[in-house]
Amino acid sequence: MTSDAGGEETPFSKNADQVRRLLSEVSRSLRFYAESGYSGGQCRRENRDRLDRWSAADCLSPKGGTLAGPSPLSACADCPLRTENPKAIAGVGPVGARLMFLLGYPSFSTDREGHPYAGEAGKLLVKIISAMKLSPDDVYVTHAVKCRPPDGRPPSAEETRCCLPLLDREIGDVAPVAVFALGEFAAQTLLDSREPLAALRGRFYDRAGLHIMPTWHPHDMIDDPSRKRPAWDDVRQVMQYLDIT
Repeated sequence: MTSDAGGEETPFSKNADQVRRLLSEVSRSLRFYAESGYSGGQCRRENRDRLDRWSAADCLSPKGGTLAGPSPLSACADCPLRTENPKAIAGVGPVGARLMFLLGYPSFSTDREGHPYAGEAGKLLVKIISAMKLSPDDVYVTHAVKCRPPDGRPPSAEETRCCLPLLDREIGDVAPVAVFALGEFAAQTLLDSREPLAALRGRFYDRAGLHIMPTWHPHDMIDDPSRKRPAWDDVRQVMQYLDIT
């Protein structure tokens, strides 16, 4: 759907991708209405927040930050990691998940096994999800940078910049109500901040209508078990916001 019979680009082909995204958004909206039992002003706060995001005038514009941006191929073509490790780790979980967990970049275990629940940190993440009275099938888990840099070093600013449009597109497709940013790299990337995680965690932030809670990464809690208590306080805030009882 990129050209007409004569091989020339048509007006429709230029806008086809935006039309597809718009139809997808309408479909998600209608599904949400059906599943939430929305009636007038009786919807919960999270539902009203989501409806506000849908009704925003710039929800499909580039400044909205979730549905616009380069295609995955063009973004990856510019990334220095493309020659180092072409193995991108895909996010896992259902489209429409109310809660997204954002990790920083793949660990050695994740890179080897190909999914974000790998290794001891992955096992702890499953326990956290279970403690929230949810299952991995209820949430979406992904990485801010999809490929593991050589030797597990932190991604460079350029590598992070190249991956950010892919993350924005992913957030737009999943349309979560809230995001848990796990670890300093994930939190700083999503919030465009250089503040240390100790200063960021413990409260919600807003990013284009999306509610973000930074907290410790499972690796952080394994390295320092004293971080489990404050991380649990963050978990309880998210549970309260999502009305999980």
